[in-house]
Amino acid sequence: LSDALGALPQGADGEAIQNAALNVARRIERYQDHSKQSPEGGPGVSVAFFQMIYQVLIGQERGPRFGSFAALYGIAET
Repeated sequence: LSDALGALPQGADGEAIQNAALNVARRIERYQDHSKQSPEGGPGVSVAFFQMIYQVLIGQERGPRFGSFAALYGIAET
């Protein structure tokens, strides 16, 4: 995730950050949700992926939309 976010241009918006995070999660089998479908037709992303991120960042299972959160605080600070 760090590499994917680091590859984004400076000032990337919340949507770009969210999409980068989703693309990372889609490649990790444990975070794939086969009951959902990605725009490309592959598996969707399970809620567990974002729960894990929120646990690490804010110590809770739920939080604001990750892309918006990271855009607000800055990728480096997130």
